[in-house]
Amino acid sequence: MAAHRLPRLRAALPRSLLQRTRLVFLCAPQRPISCFAGRPRQYAWHDYFTDHGGIEGRPNLEEEIDLDHLRWSRAQVHEAIDREAALLGEAGLSRIALVGESQGACVALDAALSYPSGLLGGVFSSYGMLYSHSEAPPEKRDQPIAAFIGAGDRCIGAGLALRSFSRLLEAGYANVRIDVEPRFKHVHEPAPGVPQSPSLVAPR
Repeated sequence: MAAHRLPRLRAALPRSLLQRTRLVFLCAPQRPISCFAGRPRQYAWHDYFTDHGGIEGRPNLEEEIDLDHLRWSRAQVHEAIDREAALLGEAGLSRIALVGESQGACVALDAALSYPSGLLGGVFSSYGMLYSHSEAPPEKRDQPIAAFIGAGDRCIGAGLALRSFSRLLEAGYANVRIDVEPRFKHVHEPAPGVPQSPSLVAPR
């Protein structure tokens, strides 16, 4: 993933910024996915028990997931944050941002909002949502969060994503930005006739 994404980052960002930025690419384990025939093994932070946004064609229904896997993944991301913060010193957390795409975006939001030791520098959710199982604690109201959604997404529907983010707004989260791109499908696949988004998309 680093080999795929880093050239795009180098092309889009100033060299001086990249030289003082540490990028850590977390890799999800391979695990069987229950909702697919034959339970194929895929890289995934958690298992899915339903495929509403796939074969069922109901992308505005939240998927049923393995919550034990989510809790395990949350702990792994928290450990990575702790390690990076220790390297960065006193201002460590404010210099750490979580970036995720699709399932990775959902897990990044969950991990940031459940992290027990303070606010991160930011969270970027690309084509994801806030799981109903993820908390929105009041002490995280100042957490910077940016979310990108495709209005044509048929995997995690824009309606589902927006409803999930409304939980943050209703809980008093004011440092939240949500961008909806017209007609864009899931991840970085545009609808026919729609140009590729110039925005960078992080690895899952």
